[in-house]
Amino acid sequence: MGDDPKGAARLGKKERQKKKEAAAAASGGPVVTEPEASEVKAKKRKISDLDAPPAETPTDADTSKRKSDTSKSDRAARKERKRRQDVNGQAAKQEASAKREPAEEDERRSAQREIQQLVVRLRAEGKSKHEIEAAKRDLKNGLGKSLSQPDGARAKKLEAWKAANTSTEEGQQKVFEKSEEKRKEGLEHKHDIVVIPVTWRGRSDHQEIEKAATDVKAFLAQQGLDAWVDSRRQYTPGQKFAHWEFRGVMIRVEIGPEDLSAGMLRLCRAKEAGDYKSVEKKRLRLPPDGSRQLLLALKEWGLTQLEIERRDGDSASEEEAPPAAAGNGKNFKAARGTGKSPSAPDPDEDLGGNYAPRVTADPGSKKKKKRRTE
Repeated sequence: MGDDPKGAARLGKKERQKKKEAAAAASGGPVVTEPEASEVKAKKRKISDLDAPPAETPTDADTSKRKSDTSKSDRAARKERKRRQDVNGQAAKQEASAKREPAEEDERRSAQREIQQLVVRLRAEGKSKHEIEAAKRDLKNGLGKSLSQPDGARAKKLEAWKAANTSTEEGQQKVFEKSEEKRKEGLEHKHDIVVIPVTWRGRSDHQEIEKAATDVKAFLAQQGLDAWVDSRRQYTPGQKFAHWEFRGVMIRVEIGPEDLSAGMLRLCRAKEAGDYKSVEKKRLRLPPDGSRQLLLALKEWGLTQLEIERRDGDSASEEEAPPAAAGNGKNFKAARGTGKSPSAPDPDEDLGGNYAPRVTADPGSKKKKKRRTE
């Protein structure tokens, strides 16, 4: 019995109860048994519950607060989902790059590194932006393949465009129609006259000739004509003539090295495109000395929008060279710099605009003759 702890606890409880009863009997008070004590405690608990203030009912403020807490938790959950999606997307990209051929990827990265080093070196040397772009283009062409990633953003955009425009016959037809419209718009625009500097590769005076052509174009534009300077270096003068004739521009101004040294220009009109034998030519003086003769010839050849009429004092022979220019080309270049000519004291009075050619220094004047030492 002594080994049973539960039994010992019951005996101890009974002994405590007997002691309480004996103490109560000695003092003359009522004897309170264990069940009665538990009932007293229950009554006290009920009384305390009744005395406690009533529980507050939920108000609108509590409801809105609960809703805001819910919305905050929703936003946090959405941010967490987005973060997980980004992580998954990056992991997918890494897997795709890992699946790619390692040799090809190393080659692409080495080529990009080489291009970066080239750009840094050229910038340190003080090269211009156009020279750097040309060097990069040459290096990329030497590699023989594209350096862009096959699964990059640019490739994805290109694939989406192809899927939207070339997946069906209607899409292909739309692309073809757009390109055809652009081509026709470019061909339909016709200039009134085109100025062609006649230069070749290897000549040192092509800049002077192009400046003279630009001056003539500026003068014609001030008179209301749609003029254009064809200064392309990749085509020969004959190819330029044929190009503009088949485009419908039959009137052109030609300025060559001999014309510039003599202070002249050649005004040409083709009657049939591609037939050089049908070209009619006039040799006139460069503006401003030959401004009036040039405009009169253009009006006679069909450019009637020019507001100029022939007067009694106009010379009938327009192909005569000015006396100063015929003898010495350098004197004429110096006269062009001031906008006047020794042989033309009276300027044209009925020409509008503020045309004045550019002042260009004579490249031959800077060179000094070397003395021979015997």
